[in-house]
Amino acid sequence: MGLQLKVPQYRIKDIEFGTVDCIDPKVLPRYVSLLGLGRWVQRWVAANGDLAARLGLVGTATVDGPRHLEQRPGADTWRISGG
Repeated sequence: MGLQLKVPQYRIKDIEFGTVDCIDPKVLPRYVSLLGLGRWVQRWVAANGDLAARLGLVGTATVDGPRHLEQRPGADTWRISGG
């Protein structure tokens, strides 16, 4: 997986082992996308705002309407946007 994402394998292991203090916020969104976990992560971010913020995932969802997990161009964080 490190080859597919073009990152060192230890960055993948940091994510997979849950080494929160070592997870690279630039790698995590790409990892999530590669595995097709965007919807699950979206729900997780909504339920775990404090930890999500530590990981560079920022929850700014509205209560109504569809939600989308997206990374802003040039940003190191993700956000949940209401539809």
